[in-house]
Order: sequence, then structure tokens, then C-alpha cells
Amino acid sequence: MDKMMAVFDDFQQHLNSEQDIREEIRNTVREIEKHAREILTTLQVIHQEDGLQLISSGCLKARQQFEKVQEAYGRLSNLIPVGQYYRYNDHWKFDNNLKKCKKLMVD
Repeated sequence: MDKMMAVFDDFQQHLNSEQDIREEIRNTVREIEKHAREILTTLQVIHQEDGLQLISSGCLKARQQFEKVQEAYGRLSNLIPVGQYYRYNDHWKFDNNLKKCKKLMVD
């Protein structure tokens, strides 16, 4: 009976560890999404009446905000165990295409 409990205790520890990793990943992805929304809002300046004159300053601000996104992606890559990308990519795969598009617009 003790061996069986030990197996289940080990399994529960594994599940808890997995849940902790997923929660950290979710928090980091939320941070990335927050910065992405800020970048999108910053780039909306071109739709204002004098937007053409504000494009350069808007792109400069967006470029500075991209640095925060890059830092968050660095933290995200450190959270994911080596060789286990496939287990966690569902947390961010949909939002990445939007960020790629924004990055192309700013560069």
C-alpha cells in the first residue's frame, strides 16, 4: 500500500509542477499580450487628423515598447523545459501572428 501511495504522491508532485509552469507561462503571455495592445494603440496614431506627421514618433514609441515584448519572450523561452515546446505552445500560438505583423510595420 505504501508503494502505491508513493507512486501517486510522485504523480501529484509532477502534476503540481506542471501546473506551476503553465501558470507562469500564462502570466508571461498575458504580459506579452498587454504590450502588444499598447503597441497597437500607439500605432493607431496614423488614423488621427494629423496622423501622417506623427508616424515617425509613433513608430519610435512602438519600437521602444517592442523591447519589453522581447524581454518577455526571453523569460518565456526560459520557462519552457528543453524539448517540450509542443506541450505549451497552445498558450501563445494565436497571438504571435499579430505581433509579427506589428513588428514588420514598425521596422
